[in-house]
This record gives sequence, C-alpha cells and structure tokens, in this order.
Amino acid sequence: MFVPAQNHDAFDPRQPFSRAEARAAGLTAEMLLSRRFHKIFWDAYVARDIAITPLLRAKAVLKLVPRGSYISHHTAAELWGAAPPPNGATHVTLPSACGRQVRQGVRSHYRRQPAQTTLRKGLPISTPEQTFLDLAAVGVPLVDLVVVADGVIKAGHTSTERLIEAAAGWSGRGCRVARRAASLAREGVDSPQETRLRLLLVLAGLPEPRVNLIIRGRDGSWRRRYDLAYEHLRLIIEYDAVSMPKTHGSG
Repeated sequence: MFVPAQNHDAFDPRQPFSRAEARAAGLTAEMLLSRRFHKIFWDAYVARDIAITPLLRAKAVLKLVPRGSYISHHTAAELWGAAPPPNGATHVTLPSACGRQVRQGVRSHYRRQPAQTTLRKGLPISTPEQTFLDLAAVGVPLVDLVVVADGVIKAGHTSTERLIEAAAGWSGRGCRVARRAASLAREGVDSPQETRLRLLLVLAGLPEPRVNLIIRGRDGSWRRRYDLAYEHLRLIIEYDAVSMPKTHGSG
C-alpha cells in the first residue's frame, strides 16, 4: 500500500485538489459538479477560471502518486519546452510497481534502474537527457525524437553534445534510435516543422543543409535569417505553412 504525497498548505482552489480536500474545505459534491470548477481527471479538480495546462495536469498527478514519483516521458518533454508527438496523457514514473494509476488521462511508468531527475517549476521531473532516452525506450520514432531533441536544445536546457553523451552511455531499449537521433539534433532550430523539413532532406540521402543561415550587411548588421541553406549552391530552403483554400461541393 502506498502513501500519497501530502500537501499541508492552505486550501487553494486555483491549484489541483481532491474531493477529500474539497470536503475538508467545506465544499459539497454539488459545488464540485457546478460550473465553478473544472474536473481535470478523476478526483482532481481546479477552479473554473484556471487554464488546464500540462503543468497543471502534472501538479494534479503528483498529488495522487507515491512519494518519489516524478514527471516523465511526453509530459516532461513538454515542460522542458519541446513538442513530443501528441499522446493525450500525463506521464509519471513511480518508484515501485505499487500505486499505478489506472484512470483516463494518466499514464504511469515504473523503471527498475535509477533515473536522472531534477526539479522544474517546483516539480520532480526527469532531466532533459533522461526524458530523451525514455521517449526512445517507449518507441517514439526517429523524426519525432529529433524534434524533441531540437526543441529542448532550443529552450536552452541541454546541448547536442550532452544528448550524444547520454545516448552513447545507454544500452537499454531504443538505444540505437536514441544514438541516431542525438547525432541528428542541431542547435538553432526554430520549430518542429523546420526539423522535419531538414530530416526530409537528410533521410532522403541529400547533404545536410545549414540551419538558420544569417545574412549580414557589410557593417556586420543582421539583415535576414533563413531556415535552411546550401551556401555553396546559393540555395535557400524555407518552411512556410500555407492554408489551402476551402472547396465547396456543387451538390
């Protein structure tokens, strides 16, 4: 039997709370079901005017799991500033197989080996490098994994060298894709779409283009920046999302 982490702070409906905490604060079941509150997932609520974000969901999950748990996988990647493939769940890793959460919107993991964790915005979370390896271990495809790597690097939380070192020292599930993805990660990438465009070229067998080429004036001032470039060919490649016009049927 596990003991959930306890919160001894004064009741604050702007932070995730359980039904037991609501009762202790004088809220009835009818009040919880009213428009005054959001239901984040089972036994987790928050005031209606609070936006439900990945960070808020992470806080809610950590109130339901044993001490020693930490935010991981897709959710950790989001909190580190990356764009993992859509998953629809808040991911948490537990210190033992006991206390697994079986509820909609929560995905719990358990790992036997020690993991690298830290604190982010006051929450225990896997490090950027550990998050990268964990995503590889659960089968995130190569391109999506590079998107995560580029995003965390752009956010300033890790580097290509640190990801390569972490992947080289790991022999668990997904180690091969992790090593390849780390070798393909780059600094200075502005968006997931730019990563996908670069990999479309590289994985097709073309030479790797330079990322974010900056054109400066004669005085050294910044003039323009391009997503990708083959400088020796004087070729610029830009990603631009184009909205397709709507078509209407005739009948």
